[in-house]
Amino acid sequence: MIINDSVLKAEEKIIFSLRSLYEKFGYKPFKIKKFEEYDLYAKNKDFLVSGNVITFTDIDGKLMALKPDVTLSIVKNSVDDKPCKLYYNENVYRVTKGATSYKEIMQAGVEIIGDIDAYLVYEMLSLSALSLATVSNEYLLNISDLGIVSGITGASNLTENGKKRVLDGITCKNEKQVKDVLNEENITGKYYDAILALVNIYGNYSEVFSKREVLCVNEEVSSRVDFLLSTVKLLDDNGFNGKTRIDFSIILDTNYYNGIVFNGVVPGANGYVLSGGQYDNLMKKMGKKQGAIGFAVYLDVLQKLSNEVKKNAQDLVILYNENTSLIKIANAVKKAQENNQTVLVTKIAPSDLSGVNLLDLTEGK
Repeated sequence: MIINDSVLKAEEKIIFSLRSLYEKFGYKPFKIKKFEEYDLYAKNKDFLVSGNVITFTDIDGKLMALKPDVTLSIVKNSVDDKPCKLYYNENVYRVTKGATSYKEIMQAGVEIIGDIDAYLVYEMLSLSALSLATVSNEYLLNISDLGIVSGITGASNLTENGKKRVLDGITCKNEKQVKDVLNEENITGKYYDAILALVNIYGNYSEVFSKREVLCVNEEVSSRVDFLLSTVKLLDDNGFNGKTRIDFSIILDTNYYNGIVFNGVVPGANGYVLSGGQYDNLMKKMGKKQGAIGFAVYLDVLQKLSNEVKKNAQDLVILYNENTSLIKIANAVKKAQENNQTVLVTKIAPSDLSGVNLLDLTEGK
């Protein structure tokens, strides 16, 4: 069956484009049931975007849940010593931000299970950028490395409470909050400067490279800084120049994530439309020996974006009444469709006709 591209919704076109993209890179489709045992999510609630889970009791008495996440199911079903590259288009069930009820959300993404080396990190970031490009040419891919953030804060002699407050301040880019904590805990010298740099540094490869020295508080952190910069430089040199930014405010739960983390934004979207990172710690927590990295594209955000960009799905609205000739209506519809226009034939004009042509075929009573 040939699918007419003009009848697909914006998010449906994106799904087809993403599927084609991932298959070109050798990723295989992953399908799971709509539900898993609730215990899987109860043990990893902090990993979920929303901690609210829809549950029900199976016929054998087990407590089950409609899946709010795909990654946990992929990890659960992964086999040690069998690396794999997977992609998915799955519905998840969760309470979205600002909502008061559960929603069924289409989510797309990719995961690599195996030994995550420098190339696989690069491939995941480049796939993220290419995924964003299917949505908008004006995207930005923001990249960080938790190894740098935890390496600096961990070596600074901050208390556990101090670390938590500093990380919250870095996430919010709240320089005053971070300064207050550092002063309260008598953090001075290179660690004071490096932690403030984590708050303030944001930019492309060249901008961050010029400030790298302040971050390099020890050999381990220096190595992570060089890895991050070399990865971003490789992205810039291979077609993504101007599309990448280094942003240390991307801080995910270190109980699950380690190393490279990232998110993607496009104009008009409220929040990021893509998010991911390396989650070796989650693999260990679930008793797996391999590493992992992946990302998800939030198609519910894209759906809202496409609705805002084009509130009206029609190119042409044909207005008629009971006196309008049926032949005249039919001919007008045929002509519009021959011109590849979408048509709404109605007796009542929509309240918002911005960007839509109106053909008034009403006749006097």
